[in-house]
Amino acid sequence: MNRRGFLKNSVSIAALLAVPAPVPKLASVAAPVMKSFAVGTYDEFDWRHIVAETAEMAERSFAYEAGCKCECGKDFDDGCTCEVFDIGSTHVSAWDELERPSSADWVDAGFGSFCNRCDGERDEGDLHIIGDIRECVCNDCLDAGERKLIFPEECGERVQ
Repeated sequence: MNRRGFLKNSVSIAALLAVPAPVPKLASVAAPVMKSFAVGTYDEFDWRHIVAETAEMAERSFAYEAGCKCECGKDFDDGCTCEVFDIGSTHVSAWDELERPSSADWVDAGFGSFCNRCDGERDEGDLHIIGDIRECVCNDCLDAGERKLIFPEECGERVQ
């Protein structure tokens, strides 16, 4: 090997050593996808917004927060594997990005809520979303102008 070949090989080896070795990629562990659920007892006005991975987890969380005990005697978060009865849940995708749904968000999703004026519990058919601020108002709290806009036929207006 002559001097030129030696230098050429030395430079090649130095260049290879200067390039960092590829680092093997570890399998990335994706964070669980959290969803928003409306969870509560059927025929009761106790529904809550709960964020969980699955409907079952949301129902168990509701049962625990409500202090429910299972027939087996264990708390729902204490190793109980029984089904949660009389508790329902619905995934509301529109709430997935919300920290806390407003009364209007509950009505938009087809649930009852509280009137923002009288704080009364109302079914969704008895609530109206008013104005740009999306105030949730029950039939009893509507003022004359709002009633005229919502129920023109009651106010003697012609409906076209």
